[in-house]
Amino acid sequence: MRELVESRLNRLREVEQLLADPQLPADQVLFRQLNAEYKQLRELAQMAEPYLKALAHREEAERLGSYIGNVLDLTRIRSGQIAPRLELVELSDIINEALRRRGRVLAGHSLYVEIPPDLPMLRLDLFLMEHAVMNVLDNAAKYSPAGSRVSIVASEQDGEVVLDIADCGSGVPAGDLERVFDAFYRGTAHAAGAAAGSGLGLAICRAFVTANGGSATMISAGEGRGATVRLRLPVPAGAGATEGSATDD
Repeated sequence: MRELVESRLNRLREVEQLLADPQLPADQVLFRQLNAEYKQLRELAQMAEPYLKALAHREEAERLGSYIGNVLDLTRIRSGQIAPRLELVELSDIINEALRRRGRVLAGHSLYVEIPPDLPMLRLDLFLMEHAVMNVLDNAAKYSPAGSRVSIVASEQDGEVVLDIADCGSGVPAGDLERVFDAFYRGTAHAAGAAAGSGLGLAICRAFVTANGGSATMISAGEGRGATVRLRLPVPAGAGATEGSATDD
């Protein structure tokens, strides 16, 4: 089994290298190949759990799995295979679930969450929006120092619900505020070795938010001064207020 784990990890490293191409085509052959790789990784993880106790192996397997999963999402978006299933949802439910699922990533940071209890309900695809928020949380944790604050603040403004997810990290130069949403773009912090990642998280976030009729923008005062990802989501006509809110962890 140990040899199988090593072989599988080597294969996934090869796939990662092949996929690190900004001109990644969105064709069915590629989609089937990626889907097969992803399924095999999940099956291996279940079989090989006793052999992945070494932290380096476990972390690399998780990183590669996340990478291929992100490329799958991007491929689905580009090929038109993702269509939102809209339903009335509470933003607090989306945020609480995203925080729960990213609890380990955020464990080394302090969290500030402010979601007014009277926010209107939104017509969104729950799955897509949870993943959009999770990708932003991943990014905030990745590019900010341990112990620093990550804040999640929502408000209602001019017929939209605005969600700001802010960190106290490396910040974004003015010239990169739009480029951070390009696929495979990882910025100066990554070039300096500050963090590792696929460069796909924010691209997928914007695509998912746009599919729900919203927008995603980056706000930063510059390098070393933190960054805020702002998601704007339309309030549907006649939407009522929610009954609950997210709370500080």
